[in-house]
Amino acid sequence: MQASDVMSTSVKTVTPLMTVSDAATIMCDFDIGFLPVVDDSDRTKLLGVVTDRDLVTRALAARLGQDTTIRFVMSGPPLTIARESTDVHELLRLMERRQVRRVPIVSQDGRLRGVVSQGDLALRIGPSEPAAIEGLLERVSAPAWLLPFLDDGPVRLPRHRADG
Repeated sequence: MQASDVMSTSVKTVTPLMTVSDAATIMCDFDIGFLPVVDDSDRTKLLGVVTDRDLVTRALAARLGQDTTIRFVMSGPPLTIARESTDVHELLRLMERRQVRRVPIVSQDGRLRGVVSQGDLALRIGPSEPAAIEGLLERVSAPAWLLPFLDDGPVRLPRHRADG
């Protein structure tokens, strides 16, 4: 199975000159936390991505105004991307290594074709390969320092007692 078999193609996007308020509104209206940033002129050339976390950490926490343009808060190159022909298992490994929850799928010339999210993979390959999805969730969510230890199997961290 390839990325093209699992990717979402009805992707909402923003341009670098749109505002953080515009991005937040789109995220709220469509219940999403990730927007590819595309070129103003043709709206398909991928320039970067902006996440709900970017809006919080790079705009809100930095006390930037709601009219701040996306270009100041987006993540730009180098981006974690894949091609439509990328095997889903390679895509899983890429997401695990880079600790990303979503990957833009682009053509050879950098045109946005779709996005693959953890949810897309869980729905499409999770029923037949639940361990692969469990591994993805574990590695993407783990602190970076813990990743080398995850290759030896599940790591069980001690629970913190609430009563001290």
